[in-house]
Amino acid sequence: MTSQPSDAALFNSVISRLGAVLGGTSTDGANIVLIGGQAVLLWQARLRPYLHEPVTGITTDDVDLATNNPLVMEACATALEGILEKPSFDHHTPNLGTITFTTEHGTTHRLDILSTPFGTRIDTIRHHAVPLTHPSGVTMFVIRPDDMLEASIAKLAVLRPDDPMSVRHVRSSIATTRAFCEFLLDTDPENLRVVHSVNRHVAEIAESLHARSTYEKHGLDALDALMIEHRLVPEATRTEWYPRVCKRVEKTRGAEWLSPSDDDPSPDIDTP
Repeated sequence: MTSQPSDAALFNSVISRLGAVLGGTSTDGANIVLIGGQAVLLWQARLRPYLHEPVTGITTDDVDLATNNPLVMEACATALEGILEKPSFDHHTPNLGTITFTTEHGTTHRLDILSTPFGTRIDTIRHHAVPLTHPSGVTMFVIRPDDMLEASIAKLAVLRPDDPMSVRHVRSSIATTRAFCEFLLDTDPENLRVVHSVNRHVAEIAESLHARSTYEKHGLDALDALMIEHRLVPEATRTEWYPRVCKRVEKTRGAEWLSPSDDDPSPDIDTP
């Protein structure tokens, strides 16, 4: 009887076989980005020294990638020696395609490639994606933690409102986003510009109805992902910008309830 590979073994197999496909870039960002549960686990591993209370119990049995380039998807199918299935014209789905492939363990798996991960924008994800090097030496682009937070909150609010694993994904994404910013600032003060960008994005997320839903139903506050305490963060960010953001979020949470599916884009957030 063929044994099923572990989450890590499956992930390692896919990454090593995709190789250079994962490291490709174009003028507008990464060609293809690792998203989903494997991205959550990878960020947890890379930022472990900065995660004071790592979220446990996160597992996944698949690998999710995002791209809006069909040629990159076909390159993945070739590298995996798999069968590529594309949705029919009248089949409305965020999936650009699904690749069915067999690992060296003899087990068959599906690799989903999404063109528009739920609750996010593919162009933003590609532009923000962070290059990380796998132990095998393969460099891949991984969804930035704040984009991961936005996706996990939307998924919990709309698609899986009572799913314990989705709750863990949000909790982990909140902690990981803060840890990512702390790591950036400790690494190079010049990264303050990126941290400001992440903070602005987190503030936008916190104002969304998706975030309101996760706050009211699960007590998960997107504002906890903000990095404002670090010594390199300007005092004005803590004393002026942060209180303004909190007031806007409180206003959203106190407004008449609408379904998260009716959520409108958040208003512009001023610079921290």
